[in-house]
Amino acid sequence: MIGDHRIRVGTLKYKVLSLIIGIALLVGLTVAFIIRKADTRLSDDSLTATQIAATQIAATQADHEGTGSDKESERPDETESAKDSGGSSDSASNKIYNIADSIVDFATADDKTEGLTFDAYEHAKQQDNYIAYEYDADRSGKFLEKVSRDPSLLWSAYEDTVFLGDSIIRSLLDYALVDINQMAAEVGSMTSDIPELAWQVIDANPKYILVLYGLNEIDGSDDDAYYFAERLFSQLEPIRQALPNARIIILAITPCCDNAIASQARLGTIEKYNIKLREKCVKEGLSFCDCADLFYEHPEQYGADGIHFHKALCIEWMYQVAKNMHIYP
Repeated sequence: MIGDHRIRVGTLKYKVLSLIIGIALLVGLTVAFIIRKADTRLSDDSLTATQIAATQIAATQADHEGTGSDKESERPDETESAKDSGGSSDSASNKIYNIADSIVDFATADDKTEGLTFDAYEHAKQQDNYIAYEYDADRSGKFLEKVSRDPSLLWSAYEDTVFLGDSIIRSLLDYALVDINQMAAEVGSMTSDIPELAWQVIDANPKYILVLYGLNEIDGSDDDAYYFAERLFSQLEPIRQALPNARIIILAITPCCDNAIASQARLGTIEKYNIKLREKCVKEGLSFCDCADLFYEHPEQYGADGIHFHKALCIEWMYQVAKNMHIYP
């Protein structure tokens, strides 16, 4: 009995030990599996993070490249910007137009007056032009190129223009170069006459107003040069108020030949009046155009009085004004 009991106890111990070993093996395998699974997840997570980081970097680079492309496409055209700022046609468009220096062949002009000179203006200087309005430099250049080929097109630039002044500017009508409805100028007119002509200018509501006064009222004194500019701008104020969008261009007083100055010394002082006119234009925001050099070069195109000039010079004058002031249809 005792022997049997010992056998059963030994068998039981063996079974228990086997069970413990089995459980230990199972636990060990389970722990190993869990550890391996954790390592795999960690590796996967690391890969995922790397992939995400790489994707984000790629996306950032793509966005950056896309933004750069957008900036290129959205960059304002430099030509347009220069146009709006009112730059010259060369700097604004980088284009060279075939624009004639002159559209009149004075050598073949019908009217000439021999013996006239400008000696009194030997040291006079043409004033720099001043443009107070914005313009399209490319459009101006293309128009002038067309005029170079066909000078008759010049007058299309002045279809929406009114001319205000004295007999010098009225010559355009006398030579049938512009329409009578465009002319608000009278022979012998002075700045004091502007109020009587203002209604015609305002009623026309033009894009451009070309103004020329002076020969009938300047006295040659230094003080008068200042007060003349003040009078002119004072008389123009109602027109400026009524037509705030009109482009008003003050034309420089045209020079007179020596024979005219010999009889009226005051006509030899025109340069200082033009200096004051330009200063006033810059201060008040109106445009100014001086073509004195053109006149100095062609005394033969003046009439016998040495004050008024022939048709050919009138045409060339208006061409130079259109070119210098960028006037186009």
